[in-house]
Amino acid sequence: MTKSRTILWVTDDTYVDHDIDVVPLVSSEYTVHWIILFAVKNNRYSEEGIRQETANHPNLHLHFIYAECRKRNIKNIFYYLKVFDIAKSIKVDVFHLDIGVDNPWAIPMFLKLPREKSIVVLHQGKPHEGMKHRWLCNLIRKIELKKLNYVKMFSKSQADIFRMSFPSHTVFEFNLPLIGFGKPTNKRPDRDNIRFLSFGTLNYAKNVDLLIDAACLLYKKGIRGFKVIIKGGCKDWSWYQQRIEYPEIFELDIRMVNNSEIPNLFNGVHYFVQPYRVVSQSGPLKIAFNYNLPVIASDLPGFRDEIKEGVNGFCFKKGDLNDLARVMKECIVQNKEEYETLRKNMDEYTKMHYSSGVVLEKYHEMFESVIQNSKKYGV
Repeated sequence: MTKSRTILWVTDDTYVDHDIDVVPLVSSEYTVHWIILFAVKNNRYSEEGIRQETANHPNLHLHFIYAECRKRNIKNIFYYLKVFDIAKSIKVDVFHLDIGVDNPWAIPMFLKLPREKSIVVLHQGKPHEGMKHRWLCNLIRKIELKKLNYVKMFSKSQADIFRMSFPSHTVFEFNLPLIGFGKPTNKRPDRDNIRFLSFGTLNYAKNVDLLIDAACLLYKKGIRGFKVIIKGGCKDWSWYQQRIEYPEIFELDIRMVNNSEIPNLFNGVHYFVQPYRVVSQSGPLKIAFNYNLPVIASDLPGFRDEIKEGVNGFCFKKGDLNDLARVMKECIVQNKEEYETLRKNMDEYTKMHYSSGVVLEKYHEMFESVIQNSKKYGV
Protein backbone atom coordinates (compact mmCIF):
# COMPACT_ATOMS: atom_id res chain seq x y z
CA MET A 1 0.00 0.00 0.00
CA THR A 2 1.21 3.51 -0.75
CA LYS A 3 0.56 4.63 2.85
CA SER A 4 3.64 2.65 3.80
CA ARG A 5 5.59 5.12 1.64
CA THR A 6 6.63 8.43 3.11
CA ILE A 7 6.74 11.86 1.51
CA LEU A 8 8.76 14.60 3.18
CA TRP A 9 7.03 17.74 1.96
CA VAL A 10 8.70 21.12 2.60
CA THR A 11 6.82 24.38 2.03
CA ASP A 12 7.87 27.97 2.52
CA ASP A 13 5.17 30.04 4.20
CA THR A 14 4.88 32.00 0.92
CA TYR A 15 3.48 28.92 -0.82
CA VAL A 16 1.33 27.42 1.93
CA ASP A 17 -1.83 28.56 0.11
CA HIS A 18 -0.80 26.31 -2.81
CA ASP A 19 -0.32 23.28 -0.58
CA ILE A 20 -2.72 23.53 2.33
CA ASP A 21 -5.51 21.67 0.52
CA VAL A 22 -3.23 19.36 -1.46
CA VAL A 23 -1.08 17.95 1.35
CA PRO A 24 -4.03 16.49 3.33
CA LEU A 25 -5.34 15.05 0.05
CA VAL A 26 -2.00 13.34 -0.68
CA SER A 27 -1.96 11.99 2.89
CA SER A 28 -4.98 9.86 1.99
CA GLU A 29 -2.57 7.71 -0.04
CA TYR A 30 0.83 8.35 1.55
CA THR A 31 2.30 9.07 4.94
CA VAL A 32 3.26 12.74 4.70
CA HIS A 33 5.60 14.65 6.98
CA TRP A 34 4.92 18.30 6.17
CA ILE A 35 7.57 20.85 7.13
CA ILE A 36 6.53 24.51 7.04
CA LEU A 37 9.29 27.12 7.00
CA PHE A 38 8.39 30.34 8.80
CA ALA A 39 10.28 33.61 8.43
CA VAL A 40 11.14 35.90 11.36
CA LYS A 41 8.01 37.99 10.75
CA ASN A 42 5.20 38.77 8.25
CA ASN A 43 4.21 35.15 7.76
CA ARG A 44 0.94 34.67 5.92
CA TYR A 45 -0.07 31.66 8.00
CA SER A 46 0.23 30.64 11.64
CA GLU A 47 1.07 27.28 13.18
CA GLU A 48 -2.32 27.22 14.88
CA GLY A 49 -4.14 28.00 11.64
CA ILE A 50 -2.35 25.24 9.74
CA ARG A 51 -3.08 22.74 12.49
CA GLN A 52 -6.77 23.62 12.36
CA GLU A 53 -6.89 23.40 8.55
CA THR A 54 -5.25 19.96 8.50
CA ALA A 55 -6.91 18.33 11.51
CA ASN A 56 -8.33 14.79 11.27
CA HIS A 57 -5.72 13.50 8.83
CA PRO A 58 -3.93 10.69 10.70
CA ASN A 59 -1.27 10.14 8.02
CA LEU A 60 -0.24 13.80 8.01
CA HIS A 61 2.46 14.86 10.48
CA LEU A 62 3.26 18.56 10.88
CA HIS A 63 6.67 20.08 11.61
CA PHE A 64 7.46 23.78 11.92
CA ILE A 65 10.85 25.41 11.49
CA TYR A 66 11.20 29.04 12.54
CA ALA A 67 13.88 31.36 11.21
CA GLU A 68 15.98 33.11 13.83
CA CYS A 69 17.56 35.64 11.47
CA ARG A 70 16.40 37.98 8.74
CA LYS A 71 16.74 36.84 5.13
CA ARG A 72 20.15 38.41 4.46
CA ASN A 73 21.88 36.71 7.40
CA ILE A 74 24.26 33.88 6.45
CA LYS A 75 23.18 31.98 9.57
CA ASN A 76 20.04 31.03 7.64
CA ILE A 77 22.11 28.21 6.14
CA PHE A 78 21.46 26.32 9.37
CA TYR A 79 17.76 27.20 9.22
CA TYR A 80 17.40 25.29 5.95
CA LEU A 81 19.60 22.42 7.06
CA LYS A 82 17.17 21.75 9.93
CA VAL A 83 15.08 19.94 7.32
CA PHE A 84 17.54 17.06 7.59
CA ASP A 85 17.26 16.99 11.39
CA ILE A 86 13.64 16.00 10.86
CA ALA A 87 14.44 13.67 7.96
CA LYS A 88 16.92 11.65 10.04
CA SER A 89 14.17 9.91 11.99
CA ILE A 90 12.06 9.15 8.91
CA LYS A 91 12.53 6.67 6.08
CA VAL A 92 11.84 9.14 3.27
CA ASP A 93 10.77 7.78 -0.11
CA VAL A 94 10.41 11.19 -1.78
CA PHE A 95 11.54 14.71 -0.85
CA HIS A 96 9.12 17.33 -2.23
CA LEU A 97 10.22 20.97 -1.89
CA ASP A 98 8.10 24.04 -2.60
CA ILE A 99 10.40 26.80 -1.37
CA GLY A 100 11.76 28.65 -4.41
CA VAL A 101 15.24 28.32 -5.90
CA ASP A 102 16.74 31.78 -5.61
CA ASN A 103 17.96 31.80 -2.01
CA PRO A 104 21.75 31.45 -1.60
CA TRP A 105 21.43 30.23 2.01
CA ALA A 106 19.41 27.22 0.80
CA ILE A 107 22.24 26.01 -1.47
CA PRO A 108 23.78 23.62 1.13
CA MET A 109 20.36 22.05 1.69
CA PHE A 110 19.79 21.53 -2.04
CA LEU A 111 23.24 20.02 -2.51
CA LYS A 112 22.53 17.57 0.30
CA LEU A 113 19.25 16.33 -1.17
CA PRO A 114 19.31 12.78 -2.63
CA ARG A 115 19.31 13.20 -6.39
CA GLU A 116 17.07 10.25 -7.22
CA LYS A 117 14.43 10.99 -4.57
CA SER A 118 13.92 14.75 -4.71
CA ILE A 119 11.35 16.88 -6.53
CA VAL A 120 11.72 20.65 -6.58
CA VAL A 121 8.73 22.87 -7.37
CA LEU A 122 9.48 25.70 -9.79
CA HIS A 123 7.10 28.56 -10.49
CA GLN A 124 9.08 30.12 -13.35
CA GLY A 125 10.91 28.60 -16.31
CA LYS A 126 13.58 31.26 -15.79
CA PRO A 127 13.76 34.48 -13.76
CA HIS A 128 11.51 37.11 -15.31
CA GLU A 129 12.85 40.09 -17.19
CA GLY A 130 13.05 43.06 -14.86
CA MET A 131 13.67 41.02 -11.70
CA LYS A 132 16.24 42.49 -9.33
CA HIS A 133 19.61 40.69 -9.38
CA ARG A 134 18.39 38.43 -12.19
CA TRP A 135 21.93 37.21 -12.96
CA LEU A 136 22.34 36.12 -9.34
CA CYS A 137 19.00 34.30 -9.35
CA ASN A 138 20.10 32.43 -12.48
CA LEU A 139 23.40 31.44 -10.87
CA ILE A 140 21.77 30.22 -7.65
CA ARG A 141 19.19 28.28 -9.64
CA LYS A 142 21.90 26.50 -11.67
CA ILE A 143 23.78 25.52 -8.52
CA GLU A 144 20.70 24.28 -6.67
CA LEU A 145 19.29 22.28 -9.59
CA LYS A 146 22.52 20.94 -11.04
CA LYS A 147 22.57 17.72 -9.03
CA LEU A 148 18.83 17.05 -9.00
CA ASN A 149 16.73 15.14 -11.52
CA TYR A 150 13.13 16.13 -10.97
CA VAL A 151 11.21 19.38 -11.27
CA LYS A 152 7.48 20.04 -10.92
CA MET A 153 5.96 23.01 -12.75
CA PHE A 154 2.47 24.47 -12.94
CA SER A 155 2.50 25.83 -16.48
CA LYS A 156 3.24 24.19 -19.83
CA SER A 157 4.64 27.43 -21.23
CA GLN A 158 7.00 27.83 -18.26
CA ALA A 159 7.99 24.17 -18.43
CA ASP A 160 8.97 24.62 -22.09
CA ILE A 161 11.13 27.61 -21.14
CA PHE A 162 12.80 25.62 -18.36
CA ARG A 163 13.63 22.71 -20.67
CA MET A 164 15.66 25.00 -22.90
CA SER A 165 18.13 25.60 -20.05
CA PHE A 166 17.87 22.21 -18.33
CA PRO A 167 17.13 19.63 -21.05
CA SER A 168 18.24 16.64 -18.97
CA HIS A 169 15.78 17.20 -16.11
CA THR A 170 12.50 15.32 -15.86
CA VAL A 171 9.67 17.86 -15.65
CA PHE A 172 6.29 16.96 -14.19
CA GLU A 173 3.62 19.38 -15.47
CA PHE A 174 0.67 20.16 -13.22
CA ASN A 175 -2.08 22.70 -13.20
CA LEU A 176 -1.71 24.77 -10.06
CA PRO A 177 -4.49 23.40 -7.81
CA LEU A 178 -7.43 25.50 -6.74
CA ILE A 179 -6.84 27.83 -3.81
CA GLY A 180 -9.62 28.35 -1.31
CA PHE A 181 -9.99 30.22 1.95
CA GLY A 182 -13.31 28.84 3.15
CA LYS A 183 -16.90 29.29 2.04
CA PRO A 184 -18.40 32.72 1.38
CA THR A 185 -21.33 33.91 3.49
CA ASN A 186 -22.61 36.41 0.89
CA LYS A 187 -24.33 36.03 -2.47
CA ARG A 188 -23.08 37.01 -5.92
CA PRO A 189 -24.57 40.50 -6.48
CA ASP A 190 -27.22 41.31 -9.08
CA ARG A 191 -26.04 42.55 -12.45
CA ASP A 192 -27.48 46.05 -12.20
CA ASN A 193 -23.97 47.30 -11.41
CA ILE A 194 -21.14 45.10 -12.76
CA ARG A 195 -18.21 44.77 -10.38
CA PHE A 196 -14.65 44.16 -11.65
CA LEU A 197 -12.10 43.09 -9.06
CA SER A 198 -8.35 43.69 -8.90
CA PHE A 199 -6.82 41.85 -5.95
CA GLY A 200 -3.32 41.37 -4.59
CA THR A 201 -0.14 43.34 -4.10
CA LEU A 202 0.03 46.21 -6.58
CA ASN A 203 3.30 46.36 -8.49
CA TYR A 204 4.60 46.98 -12.00
CA ALA A 205 4.04 43.40 -13.17
CA LYS A 206 0.35 43.45 -12.20
CA ASN A 207 -0.32 46.44 -14.51
CA VAL A 208 -3.31 47.67 -12.51
CA ASP A 209 -2.74 51.10 -14.08
CA LEU A 210 -4.07 49.66 -17.35
CA LEU A 211 -7.28 48.59 -15.61
CA ILE A 212 -7.68 52.07 -14.14
CA ASP A 213 -7.16 53.65 -17.56
CA ALA A 214 -9.63 51.25 -19.23
CA ALA A 215 -12.32 51.99 -16.65
CA CYS A 216 -11.84 55.74 -17.10
CA LEU A 217 -11.95 55.36 -20.88
CA LEU A 218 -15.27 53.49 -20.71
CA TYR A 219 -16.78 56.10 -18.42
CA LYS A 220 -15.55 58.90 -20.67
CA LYS A 221 -17.34 57.18 -23.57
CA GLY A 222 -20.60 57.17 -21.65
CA ILE A 223 -20.59 53.56 -20.38
CA ARG A 224 -22.28 53.30 -16.98
CA GLY A 225 -23.42 50.57 -14.61
CA PHE A 226 -20.02 49.28 -13.45
CA LYS A 227 -17.45 49.66 -10.70
CA VAL A 228 -13.80 48.66 -10.32
CA ILE A 229 -12.79 47.31 -6.92
CA ILE A 230 -9.06 47.57 -6.18
CA LYS A 231 -8.06 45.73 -3.04
CA GLY A 232 -4.51 44.98 -1.95
CA GLY A 233 -1.27 46.37 -0.57
CA CYS A 234 0.84 48.94 -2.43
CA LYS A 235 4.08 50.78 -1.66
CA ASP A 236 3.38 53.69 -4.00
CA TRP A 237 -0.38 54.11 -4.30
CA SER A 238 -0.07 57.82 -5.18
CA TRP A 239 1.25 56.84 -8.62
CA TYR A 240 -1.95 54.89 -9.29
CA GLN A 241 -4.22 57.40 -7.57
CA GLN A 242 -3.28 60.18 -9.98
CA ARG A 243 -4.65 58.14 -12.91
CA ILE A 244 -8.15 57.99 -11.45
CA GLU A 245 -10.19 60.61 -13.32
CA TYR A 246 -13.60 59.46 -12.06
CA PRO A 247 -13.45 58.41 -8.38
CA GLU A 248 -17.15 57.50 -8.40
CA ILE A 249 -16.50 54.31 -10.41
CA PHE A 250 -13.82 52.98 -8.05
CA GLU A 251 -13.90 51.27 -4.67
CA LEU A 252 -10.43 51.38 -3.13
CA ASP A 253 -9.07 49.44 -0.18
CA ILE A 254 -5.29 49.74 -0.31
CA ARG A 255 -3.93 47.40 2.36
CA MET A 256 -2.94 43.80 2.84
CA VAL A 257 -6.07 41.65 2.81
CA ASN A 258 -6.64 39.04 5.49
CA ASN A 259 -7.23 35.49 4.28
CA SER A 260 -10.59 35.41 6.06
CA GLU A 261 -11.87 38.24 3.83
CA ILE A 262 -11.13 36.50 0.54
CA PRO A 263 -14.22 34.24 0.16
CA ASN A 264 -16.73 37.12 0.40
CA LEU A 265 -14.47 39.38 -1.67
CA PHE A 266 -14.36 36.97 -4.63
CA ASN A 267 -18.03 36.08 -4.30
CA GLY A 268 -19.05 39.74 -4.10
CA VAL A 269 -18.01 40.69 -7.64
CA HIS A 270 -18.73 39.55 -11.21
CA TYR A 271 -15.29 39.39 -12.88
CA PHE A 272 -11.68 39.13 -11.76
CA VAL A 273 -9.29 41.23 -13.87
CA GLN A 274 -5.59 40.39 -14.31
CA PRO A 275 -4.04 42.83 -16.82
CA TYR A 276 -0.54 41.56 -16.03
CA ARG A 277 2.57 42.54 -17.95
CA VAL A 278 4.23 39.22 -17.09
CA VAL A 279 3.11 35.96 -15.48
CA SER A 280 4.37 32.42 -15.00
CA GLN A 281 1.25 31.01 -13.38
CA SER A 282 -1.14 32.77 -11.08
CA GLY A 283 -2.29 31.88 -7.57
CA PRO A 284 -5.08 34.51 -7.60
CA LEU A 285 -6.36 32.94 -10.84
CA LYS A 286 -6.94 29.71 -8.90
CA ILE A 287 -8.74 31.61 -6.18
CA ALA A 288 -11.10 32.92 -8.86
CA PHE A 289 -11.56 29.41 -10.28
CA ASN A 290 -12.28 28.11 -6.78
CA TYR A 291 -15.06 30.68 -6.28
CA ASN A 292 -16.40 30.28 -9.82
CA LEU A 293 -15.54 33.87 -10.72
CA PRO A 294 -14.92 34.47 -14.47
CA VAL A 295 -11.54 36.00 -15.30
CA ILE A 296 -10.40 38.73 -17.70
CA ALA A 297 -6.65 38.50 -18.32
CA SER A 298 -3.81 39.46 -20.64
CA ASP A 299 -3.20 36.95 -23.41
CA LEU A 300 0.11 35.82 -21.92
CA PRO A 301 0.97 32.11 -22.29
CA GLY A 302 0.69 31.59 -18.52
CA PHE A 303 -2.96 32.66 -18.72
CA ARG A 304 -3.70 31.16 -22.15
CA ASP A 305 -2.64 27.77 -20.75
CA GLU A 306 -5.74 27.73 -18.54
CA ILE A 307 -8.25 30.40 -19.56
CA LYS A 308 -10.65 29.04 -22.16
CA GLU A 309 -12.42 31.81 -24.02
CA GLY A 310 -16.07 32.04 -23.09
CA VAL A 311 -15.78 29.06 -20.73
CA ASN A 312 -14.01 30.41 -17.66
CA GLY A 313 -13.08 33.88 -18.84
CA PHE A 314 -11.74 36.13 -21.58
CA CYS A 315 -8.33 37.30 -22.77
CA PHE A 316 -7.31 40.61 -24.30
CA LYS A 317 -4.14 41.75 -26.06
CA LYS A 318 -1.42 42.35 -23.49
CA GLY A 319 -1.00 46.05 -22.74
CA ASP A 320 -3.75 47.07 -25.18
CA LEU A 321 -5.95 49.66 -23.47
CA ASN A 322 -8.68 49.61 -26.12
CA ASP A 323 -8.88 45.83 -26.20
CA LEU A 324 -9.24 45.60 -22.41
CA ALA A 325 -11.95 48.28 -22.55
CA ARG A 326 -13.68 46.29 -25.30
CA VAL A 327 -13.77 43.09 -23.22
CA MET A 328 -14.98 44.98 -20.13
CA LYS A 329 -17.77 46.61 -22.16
CA GLU A 330 -18.88 43.22 -23.51
CA CYS A 331 -19.04 41.94 -19.92
CA ILE A 332 -21.05 44.98 -18.81
CA VAL A 333 -23.70 44.52 -21.51
CA GLN A 334 -23.87 40.75 -21.05
CA ASN A 335 -27.34 39.80 -19.78
CA LYS A 336 -28.12 37.72 -16.70
CA GLU A 337 -28.80 34.52 -18.64
CA GLU A 338 -25.51 34.78 -20.56
CA TYR A 339 -23.60 35.36 -17.34
CA GLU A 340 -25.21 32.39 -15.61
CA THR A 341 -24.40 30.19 -18.62
CA LEU A 342 -20.79 31.34 -18.40
CA ARG A 343 -20.64 30.47 -14.70
CA LYS A 344 -22.26 27.06 -15.36
CA ASN A 345 -19.66 26.30 -18.06
CA MET A 346 -16.90 27.47 -15.78
CA ASP A 347 -18.08 25.28 -12.91
CA GLU A 348 -18.20 22.20 -15.14
CA TYR A 349 -14.76 22.91 -16.61
CA THR A 350 -13.24 23.45 -13.17
CA LYS A 351 -14.66 20.19 -11.83
CA MET A 352 -13.35 18.32 -14.88
CA HIS A 353 -9.78 19.66 -14.68
CA TYR A 354 -9.18 20.64 -11.05
CA SER A 355 -11.19 18.21 -8.94
CA SER A 356 -9.50 16.52 -5.98
CA GLY A 357 -9.54 13.22 -7.85
CA VAL A 358 -7.67 14.71 -10.83
CA VAL A 359 -5.13 16.40 -8.53
CA LEU A 360 -4.51 13.26 -6.47
CA GLU A 361 -4.02 11.13 -9.59
CA LYS A 362 -1.31 13.51 -10.87
CA TYR A 363 0.56 13.44 -7.58
CA HIS A 364 0.26 9.67 -7.35
CA GLU A 365 1.71 9.24 -10.84
CA MET A 366 4.58 11.60 -10.05
CA PHE A 367 5.50 10.06 -6.71
CA GLU A 368 5.28 6.49 -8.00
CA SER A 369 7.46 7.38 -10.99
CA VAL A 370 10.16 8.80 -8.71
CA ILE A 371 9.94 5.90 -6.26
CA GLN A 372 10.20 3.29 -9.00
CA ASN A 373 13.15 5.06 -10.62
CA SER A 374 14.95 5.39 -7.29
CA LYS A 375 14.66 1.65 -6.77
CA LYS A 376 16.52 1.09 -10.04
CA TYR A 377 19.46 2.90 -8.50
CA GLY A 378 19.13 1.05 -5.22
CA VAL A 379 18.31 4.24 -3.31
